[in-house]
Amino acid sequence: MWLADRNYTPEELAIVKEHEYDLFMYNPGFRAMWHNNFEEYFKGLRDEAYWNKREEQREKEIEAEVSYNMMRDPEYASMMHERAMTEEALFGDPDESMLARGRQFEREQMLKDVGEYQTLRKWENDELYKTARDWSMELLESGGKLEQKTKNIHIFRVLTNVLTVSGKIVWGSTDRIDEEIAEEMDDYQWQMDRVGYTLSLTSLKRCLESLGKWKAENPQNRQFDESISQGKLIQQQLLDRLEEIEQKRLKRKFKKPLA
Repeated sequence: MWLADRNYTPEELAIVKEHEYDLFMYNPGFRAMWHNNFEEYFKGLRDEAYWNKREEQREKEIEAEVSYNMMRDPEYASMMHERAMTEEALFGDPDESMLARGRQFEREQMLKDVGEYQTLRKWENDELYKTARDWSMELLESGGKLEQKTKNIHIFRVLTNVLTVSGKIVWGSTDRIDEEIAEEMDDYQWQMDRVGYTLSLTSLKRCLESLGKWKAENPQNRQFDESISQGKLIQQQLLDRLEEIEQKRLKRKFKKPLA
């Protein structure tokens, strides 16, 4: 996460900020933590101590907000009490009593179930993810060697974005939204699958754009021709998945009875 281990040129820093801005805008947690202030967020990325200080401040803000809501809203206080009881039931001290030990057994079973579920992670068998992962790693290796030698700004932009291409496909293929939850959502833009594929597509477009600029400067060099061709195929598949999500949203929308 921390970006303090390199002295960036102004051009490089602009590219890093471009990339991080999208990640920030699609992360409600970071936006809340940094009060929608991207510059402060970016400062935290370059200063671990500053980030940790802000995390401590955010914890105090949340505690104050919870206390305030509990005092002014009896229903909220009841909800928080029920949550605390549930957490105590799941995570209570196993040495307290026979009942507590029973709760610990339930917690262990729950964690076992979660572990078994994680072994079935969809993205590990997702052909698009596999293709994008191999594409990203090959480009990272070949582009990294070239950037070290030439310090080419277009290749630097590729390297900044390339791992996000496969990384965010993990979001999309792992957390497809549940249909029942989708029925209740007013804003589908925050669906995990849509966010993942959108961020992946954005970074892929930047990679292809920068590879195109590098190619224009080096027309006789065919080093990245295959990467460009493969990237365009991945791009089309990402567009297809986003279109599929949109079509499902429209079907849900028009299935609802008119008020």
